[in-house]
Amino acid sequence: MQIQGTDPESPVLDADKHIDVNGFVRDLSASDIFREMTLDVDFGEEECIPEEPFAYSDIEKFVEHIESYARPPLPWKANHKPINGRPPLSHFGNKYSGLLPQLLDIALTARLDKFYQRSLRCKIVQEAIEDLGVQYVNFKRPTSRFSSRFLNWEIENELIKLIWQKTQSASYKERLRFSRMRAEKNYASGEKFIDDAFSIYAKLLVVRLDLGFKKDIRGNLSLEDVRGYFKKFLNLKRRKGSKDVFEHSIGYIRKLEHKSRKGHHYHLMMFFNGQHVKDDYDYASELGKFWVETVTEGKGVFHNCNANKFGYRRCGTGLIGHMETTKRAVLTKLAMGYLAKSDELCKPAADKIRRFQRSLVKPRKSAASHPRNAKILPI
Repeated sequence: MQIQGTDPESPVLDADKHIDVNGFVRDLSASDIFREMTLDVDFGEEECIPEEPFAYSDIEKFVEHIESYARPPLPWKANHKPINGRPPLSHFGNKYSGLLPQLLDIALTARLDKFYQRSLRCKIVQEAIEDLGVQYVNFKRPTSRFSSRFLNWEIENELIKLIWQKTQSASYKERLRFSRMRAEKNYASGEKFIDDAFSIYAKLLVVRLDLGFKKDIRGNLSLEDVRGYFKKFLNLKRRKGSKDVFEHSIGYIRKLEHKSRKGHHYHLMMFFNGQHVKDDYDYASELGKFWVETVTEGKGVFHNCNANKFGYRRCGTGLIGHMETTKRAVLTKLAMGYLAKSDELCKPAADKIRRFQRSLVKPRKSAASHPRNAKILPI
């Protein structure tokens, strides 16, 4: 099976077709994206502390609201007479007066390490906090300390103003545009793979699993080591001894990600000819064991996503028929869409490699192919 890096046959990208300005698939809200990140478990290692995805989601929506204003939406009406030491709240302030302290507490405590990419909006909030010297957040108590130069309500106004200014910069808008374009290209390539597969095969068995490495060796593996293991996975699966589990495979889509606690790992979707194989759980388990025992020789770990279908908002795995348009839409827009998301969320800041990749679709063994053009229904 040939690996296809840059897809020369991808259609001309329509910037407004699938991806929003954040680099997120339109059918996946920020909450959906970060919920999926929560389900992205740490390979069953109970001592691992989960990431802060729901915190990112709340901050994401908060900053998106701020940047939509034509001028800074100050929470406190600074030009009005103070009442009990503070001026009255604005409309924006009334909406966020209870939530803002929680969001900023989250931003102060969340692990938004600068070395790792995170949501651009989350990074904007953290930068604004650092620029103003904010150390502790509780706007309801006059004893809270931010900076010796400001009162509580003043620092809140200054913070929102600074966040707004950062979102209006040319560099910020350019990064959002680049993130959206890359995600759109990923999505178009993955969508083409799925459409091509269903134009040839009547049924697809879709298996999704996460492939990673044991906690005690993650820190010793370079990026090239990790990529080398996946190349070994592709090479070994062609060998005669691996025929049983890979005999009816027709291709794959994968995303290489990095998390500070989980290290480098792969999200892998493998596709099989559904007319010959049925049990997605068993196939995912066998693929995981192949990764652990044969490819990494005991250094690897895996998570069988097909064993946790109930955990997803809508599951895009298992046996899917060509005419099951709703299931196909879920597969493309949600399951594959999550892999096509912005790279901002899943790689170290200095990492320039292409994270999303898919194979070509394996042709049918018979001479005759069966092109089909079913319309995919919206979710």
